[in-house]
Amino acid sequence: MLNDVDNKNLLQSGSGALTVSGTNTYTAGTTPALTAYVTGQPFLCTFTNANTGAATLNIDGLGAKSITKNSGQALELGDIRAGQIMLLAYDGTNFQIVNHSSYVKSAYLTGPAGTFIPGYAGTATTYAYAGGLATSVHLGSGTNQQATRTYTFRLPDDFLAFKHIHVGTYRFNAVDTFTVTMKKTPAFPHLASATGTNDSTITALNVLPVANDTHIEWIFVPGSTYTAGDTVAVQFTSQVDNGEYAEISFVQLDYYSK
Repeated sequence: MLNDVDNKNLLQSGSGALTVSGTNTYTAGTTPALTAYVTGQPFLCTFTNANTGAATLNIDGLGAKSITKNSGQALELGDIRAGQIMLLAYDGTNFQIVNHSSYVKSAYLTGPAGTFIPGYAGTATTYAYAGGLATSVHLGSGTNQQATRTYTFRLPDDFLAFKHIHVGTYRFNAVDTFTVTMKKTPAFPHLASATGTNDSTITALNVLPVANDTHIEWIFVPGSTYTAGDTVAVQFTSQVDNGEYAEISFVQLDYYSK
């Protein structure tokens, strides 16, 4: 049978739950206070604030231990919500979230969402896959033919922050450039001087695959500040020669949801 000390180590006395304060560097206390962490010890925690990245928990001043998910992974923005009740267990090194669920969502940008504007002798074609993904092909019919395609989308209402933007590209015998630019566009883009603001981490990045006849997936982490409802434009500019082509296979948005 478990004695009072054993019960204390297995679950806190009193309310049976901890109120955890702070942001990322979390602290909590029990009554009476623990004298040591015990492997396998569970803690039912109510978090006052959400996390914005990797986090630690220090109970009764016994030392800060990392909070992990999925058997050792560091937390990411949005893994803990303000007011959320979570069950953590001490594994001898870290506090593992027992009831972790992912708050990362994905959305594919679907077409038609604009078209390539070909160079004076270039051509552009948009194909639709069964899944609804838009594929844009820029085929050159001269020297240094340029084309631009822009995907414009509204960030979902449950958007909290970007995790990644995935871009799939393909080229055949293309030796010139293929770049991607991203910007947050104004709510009323028709107004004078409403050009939007480029994301400095994604401006004019050359994403041309490193070899001919190659599929490449690129991952970008936007650096600007975005909120739900913002309109974002992802623009691709390709330059190819006669008989060459560059292709956008897909654009996938991964974001932390509210």
